[in-house]
Amino acid sequence: MEDDSDKEKGLIDAAGMSHRKDKNVIENKIENGKSNKKTIMPLPNYNKREINSVNEVKSAYDKMKSLNVLYTNADSLFNKMTELKITLNSMNSKPHIIAITEVKQKNKDLLTESELSIPGYNLFSDLSEGTRGIIIYVNKDIKAKQVFIANAASEYLCLEIPVKNGSMLISCIYRSPSSTHENNNNISKLINDICSRNAKFKLVVGDFNFVDINWYKWEGHTSTSINFLHNLQNNFLIQHVKYPTRARGQMSLPY
Repeated sequence: MEDDSDKEKGLIDAAGMSHRKDKNVIENKIENGKSNKKTIMPLPNYNKREINSVNEVKSAYDKMKSLNVLYTNADSLFNKMTELKITLNSMNSKPHIIAITEVKQKNKDLLTESELSIPGYNLFSDLSEGTRGIIIYVNKDIKAKQVFIANAASEYLCLEIPVKNGSMLISCIYRSPSSTHENNNNISKLINDICSRNAKFKLVVGDFNFVDINWYKWEGHTSTSINFLHNLQNNFLIQHVKYPTRARGQMSLPY
């Protein structure tokens, strides 16, 4: 049997978000794209403020004990639709939100929303030409609307859903392994924009392809990954997946 603390932590994990008061960071000296000192202060344990925030999300929905969010990188979703639907049908508690990156095959743009629909969910997408594509499915009982943020980052999709006394901003971002320096900066600005909006809660999921980051120690080995970690900490975002979720490594990232 779970005690109250286990239940509260489960809610935090389900919602995929939290907030912390302090942001102690050991500054890194960066030379030639690498840092001499790679250690970043580990984040503190959850506090009462974080638990209370998640409990407010919980109380926002009369029929929901928690907000269940599923994220995955599909690496071509069309040929995995049957598998996804079977997986959803087998779940006792279906996700309220399903966020997916790399929806399309590489170098192939011929894909329509009608081919990717799932019964019981509304579909929001960015399948722009030249991108891998992002989709967010939202349970039809939840009123969601797409939020447009003026930013030149290559791939992202933002939605807003109502919660008690406010709203939650859900953002899904994909950063290619070949992302340029300019696009990396745009992604950092995008995260700043997301976190500065008036929504009461923010949830960020996606695949950022920072394979060198150690999430247990919050340390990176390149200037790009270290800048990314600093950006997360400056915005009070905490990573909730700290272990490998697939054979090739760790999937990024719910904050």
